[in-house]
Amino acid sequence: MTLYPNDLSCENLGVVAINPLVRSISAARLAMLCSHIGQALPMEGATVKRLITGIEREYAKDDHNIQFPCNAIIKKVVRKYPRTPADERIKDNPITSIIYENADTDNQEIGVLHLPSYHNMHQHFGFNYVLTSDASRLFPDEYFEKGTVIATSPIVTPDGDYKMGIEAQVAFMSIPTVIEDGIEISDEFAQRCRTKGYGTRTVSWGKNAIPVNLYGDPSKPDEYKPFPDIGEYVHDNGLLFATRSYEDMVTIPLLSRSALRNVDFFDTPVQAIPGAKIIDVIVYKGNRDKTYLPQGMDEQCRYYYRRSISYYQNILEEYYKLRGQRGVNLVTSPAFGNLVVRAEAITKAHEKPYLTPSYGRRPIDEWLVDIVFEYDIVPTIGFKFTGLNGDKGIVCGVRPKADMPVDATGNVADYITDFDSSVKRMNPGRTYEQYINSSGRALALSIEYDLRATPNTAAKINQLWDHLMGFYKLLAPAMYDIISKRTSTFERQLHLECVARDGMYLYLPPDNPVKYIEVINQLRYRYPAPLGPIRYRGNSGRLVTTKNNVLIGGMYILLLEKIGNSWQAVSSAKLQHFGIPAKLTNADKYAAPGRHNPVRIFGESEVRLVSAICGGDIVADILDQANNPVAHRSITETILRSDTATNIERIIDRNKIPAGNGRIITLVRHVLECAGIRFTRGKRNAV
Repeated sequence: MTLYPNDLSCENLGVVAINPLVRSISAARLAMLCSHIGQALPMEGATVKRLITGIEREYAKDDHNIQFPCNAIIKKVVRKYPRTPADERIKDNPITSIIYENADTDNQEIGVLHLPSYHNMHQHFGFNYVLTSDASRLFPDEYFEKGTVIATSPIVTPDGDYKMGIEAQVAFMSIPTVIEDGIEISDEFAQRCRTKGYGTRTVSWGKNAIPVNLYGDPSKPDEYKPFPDIGEYVHDNGLLFATRSYEDMVTIPLLSRSALRNVDFFDTPVQAIPGAKIIDVIVYKGNRDKTYLPQGMDEQCRYYYRRSISYYQNILEEYYKLRGQRGVNLVTSPAFGNLVVRAEAITKAHEKPYLTPSYGRRPIDEWLVDIVFEYDIVPTIGFKFTGLNGDKGIVCGVRPKADMPVDATGNVADYITDFDSSVKRMNPGRTYEQYINSSGRALALSIEYDLRATPNTAAKINQLWDHLMGFYKLLAPAMYDIISKRTSTFERQLHLECVARDGMYLYLPPDNPVKYIEVINQLRYRYPAPLGPIRYRGNSGRLVTTKNNVLIGGMYILLLEKIGNSWQAVSSAKLQHFGIPAKLTNADKYAAPGRHNPVRIFGESEVRLVSAICGGDIVADILDQANNPVAHRSITETILRSDTATNIERIIDRNKIPAGNGRIITLVRHVLECAGIRFTRGKRNAV
């Protein structure tokens, strides 16, 4: 076989070296791949790539993990909410603080390493840390070398491989859902792609409001529980908190036990994700000795506050112990010093009544509670997937696995996309990837069948070995040079059994010296993939068989952070005092299951596109509806007065309220008129 050396090594390519077929992708799609890598979400069913370039383990080294920054000797391990036999109210500990001595410094600096149960840098997404075997040694006086990893992300395997996506079985087809870069997935594949979402909600009560007893047990009249404990779940209605303002005229009926178990129309609700799991509760106390809440209402807050005080007292206890031993020679890292200052402030705030604790530059009421929760996100219509070829697409359909395409060998597709987009986007590498994986899968299945069919004699093993080596030599010369040196029958049989059990994995670096278009043609003759008509359930609801041959083969698929799980239905935007759409506040976001404000559909790109198709008058009319207070008021009144609010023939009379008087346009016009400039509307010239 002729070799075609090239200089596309992992060192020269950087992040895009994750794709073994990088030279078969246009530059624009490679640039898109770079952004997709940073947007990929960790999926619970993630798998290792089958076409490996060698850079995957370098990715894993820089993954979000927790490791010791130096050679360290453990001094003390402090858990925020440790479980004890006498108190199992808190089911999970959210964070562990490890106080250690830096063994690399002469002054024996004291540092701290925090080990949280989860990682969340994004506004929505994150993952639960996976503890390594070294985490079981977290005890005083234990020694850890620099770089020892004690927790890592779930997409790094124990062997150090990086699994940022899922090897999905893909079918290229022409069906309605894949038009305009749409994709269709199976419900089983969607479950494999589920990821973790995180959220935080904040509420305060005391002098101005009281908490509603949403999570109290009705069989325990004395239990007052405004929010779920750590390890418990949000109600199915998604209601996490509710506060009730003091009303002098109706205080008695509003504060009865039965009334406090139900949300009133005038209460202030705070919504979370239904069924979300509570993973952390942080309670802050205002610096007031006087309590405004009736007796028993603040018991849950006091419980978490006492537990957090105990955590910080343990931090201070170790600090004072070290200071007593070392005196002025005690040296602390900035992180540990900040932790000590925070512990001093929280544990001794009651000793300084002249100070007013604040949160977000606002004084804390009697109590302020932060709740962190996690929930599963299962991809559905509106979510975005991509391969490693800049071939992104939006989910436009989810169907049962039983209705997905299946070929004659029983291989079921997980993912349906359009073949023509490979030509439009100039990324034919995705078709090479699919055929190579499909061919390798067929070869692995044939090896599995042959190993089981007849006794494994030396002659049979050598025959299968030569057949497999021909596949390696054709596709992966570097891999062939290494594995072909195995000469004993035992070694060969062991490798064949691994291929039969785990499937085909190939080492294809970007500088692999082969021409893939030639290789694909040779694979079709020597190692053919199962290509033929497939069956699936069509739009008519009947099982149909395609007239053309369709290949179902593996492609590495990533789930991107662009999700479509927020639904809303509002008639008009909420306005600020300038008469233009108001920015959403947390009160607006979490007061109801749906959003009270619409999304911004018309951005810069959308305005250009709609103007090109429909003309500028249509765009001006739509934008005026949201930015003109008079037009907005008229539209709202029309909706409220209509007998058929969802079927209104004319939402606004432009003879009475002409377009072009929105606040933004008015402000610009005013500034220009001050400079002696005035815009006038003219007639469009005939073409």
